[in-house]
Amino acid sequence: METVNILVINSGRNVAQKYLSDLRNAGIPAHGINAADADDVAEHLNEDEVDLVLFTVDPPSIPLEQVMIMLRETGSDAAVIVLGSSGDHNQCLSAMRAGARAFIDQEQISLLQFIVRKEIDDLSTRRALQRVEQRLDESETRCRSFMDRSTDAITYIQDGMHIYANQAYLEMFGMKGGDELYGIPVMDVVADEDQGTFKQFFKAYQKGKSGENSLELHGMGANGASFPARFELYPARFDGENCTLLLIRNEGQSRELQEKIQFLSNQDPLTGLMNRHSFMRDLEKMLDSPDVDASQFTLVYMELDDFREYTEAQGIEAGDRLLVAFSETLRDLCGKCDEIARFGNHEFVVLSQNRANIEVHELASQLLGAAKKMDTEGTRDFLPSVSIGIAFRGKRVANSQEFLSRAITACNSALADGGDRLEVYDPLGNRGIDSAGETRYLSLLQAALSRNQFRLVYQPIVSLQGGGSEFYAVLLRMPDDKGQFLAADSFVPVAEENALIHLVDRWVVKHSAVALAEQHRAGRPMSFFIKVSVDTLRSGDFVDWIRQQLISQRLPPDSLILQLRDSEVINRLQETDQFIKDLHKIGCRFALDQHGSSADTQKLASNLPLDFLKLDGTLALVNDNSRGGDTVDTLRDLNAVAHDRNILTIAKSVEDANVLAPLWNIGVDYIQGYFLQEPTESLSYDFSMMAG
Repeated sequence: METVNILVINSGRNVAQKYLSDLRNAGIPAHGINAADADDVAEHLNEDEVDLVLFTVDPPSIPLEQVMIMLRETGSDAAVIVLGSSGDHNQCLSAMRAGARAFIDQEQISLLQFIVRKEIDDLSTRRALQRVEQRLDESETRCRSFMDRSTDAITYIQDGMHIYANQAYLEMFGMKGGDELYGIPVMDVVADEDQGTFKQFFKAYQKGKSGENSLELHGMGANGASFPARFELYPARFDGENCTLLLIRNEGQSRELQEKIQFLSNQDPLTGLMNRHSFMRDLEKMLDSPDVDASQFTLVYMELDDFREYTEAQGIEAGDRLLVAFSETLRDLCGKCDEIARFGNHEFVVLSQNRANIEVHELASQLLGAAKKMDTEGTRDFLPSVSIGIAFRGKRVANSQEFLSRAITACNSALADGGDRLEVYDPLGNRGIDSAGETRYLSLLQAALSRNQFRLVYQPIVSLQGGGSEFYAVLLRMPDDKGQFLAADSFVPVAEENALIHLVDRWVVKHSAVALAEQHRAGRPMSFFIKVSVDTLRSGDFVDWIRQQLISQRLPPDSLILQLRDSEVINRLQETDQFIKDLHKIGCRFALDQHGSSADTQKLASNLPLDFLKLDGTLALVNDNSRGGDTVDTLRDLNAVAHDRNILTIAKSVEDANVLAPLWNIGVDYIQGYFLQEPTESLSYDFSMMAG
């Protein structure tokens, strides 16, 4: 969730800070702006981007009606929430009449948090709609400009009547201008013998019953003579209203012009790249082809950041130059086997085949850097950048629309994080929790956080080579409404979806530090492996907060080992690298979890300053005769890469003694799994049993 700018209208600054603190405690990234009088309100509305307004009735520092007028005058779309006394019905009625979105008792903080979240979602939807409408208007303007320059005869028709036509159309049918054209039936340009046919075709097209959009007829030329022509119909908009575009092609044209029209129907006229329609047609053909391995495809979806603001400030022509520059960047960096298309106004897409996933990731990273070097012709206050979403086809994508949707989802995620970044779609992110299940888990999460009901369990991590330190993996459990304890995998996705994961992670770290300190004071200097979410990394003070926990509990810093899954790290290499370095500065260590599950992530051990590598659980199945050889080779390679960089390795999911000998021969340092002990609340494992 992006930072929300909230204007609090109240005469007391302490009151405003209290509300903002309550919102932040609920995981809402609120930035507060306090206004004590009308002058303050006017100044902030004119100078700051206000997303939401909190108006306190008691004491009123400015009439609510005046605030609503000021919002309208400044064009602000911020919703107003009034805080008052629920028992005062006159206050509530007056607030709603004035235009407030909600009236809340000032003591009902939980309701305030709920309403603020809802209003943030509504604001996001409204602004997304505004962007869509702006893009539609830009497309309509560009379409009309292209139409006016076109040598093809094109007109807009509505209710069977002409409403606008380009010069080529006027010349084809001997019309002098728009005034003469307006109100003339489209039937007047069709030869008499074909009018009945065209009328039936046009009606069928408008009702969606025609499988074709073109028909060969005879037009009635300016000299009164008929000529063979192709009539083509397309849905369109004119002055904000739906209409039909009619393109008439004289079949007597030269072959060169015919080839040009064919080219334009498949290519984007501005950039020369493949257009959206042509790209989707080719994509569907390739995915459906029995001769092509569709699992080898990767889709890269890109959107130029802040393009609308740039064109508003610099003009459409400047925007066109930027689009052309980016298309040339794509041509320079992509290979011959990559399909490149302009997919929307400032959206582009690349379909890559037979590239390794890590190669696609490197290509996208190069595009991020190259975008910043594009020439904006001396515009000093604008640095071009691009947001990129990557989707790997895999085996589970049903069709081209789902494939595309995954890439767009990843791109939108990059945009939501501020743009100028790339995101890889994670198919494991959706755990199949329906809305009712999510609501239940959310309620349980909030209860566990507020009532301190989580429980920590521990699983030993034991040296396979003899000696070694005493390590435990810390695992989180949450009570459900039936008295059972749920594993973290069942509720962590809900915590991430509802911006609660950073609170959950801090709960785990804090209580782990307390438990660990007790063991150290008892003379057992052990260390804990603690999972955190990649979203928690974005909290700028997280490492400093960890340092404070170490100080308060008097713990040696290296006794805390933070860990992330490699699937979370692959598209956040720079962010993770900095996080690890910050941890090392305060003396903590870092582990990469579930490593080696795919070829994409197997290079991470060579690129990050790791202390431990926790190998993917499936790799412990080295005793499986059906695939033991391949698994052993993969595990040996991963272990060798880690040891070359002085990284200790841990094999997870060790279930029985049969795998110990192969793991020992490979040189794996530590093991974890039910063979040693199931997760328990006890920290009493006898590590001497595996010594020697």
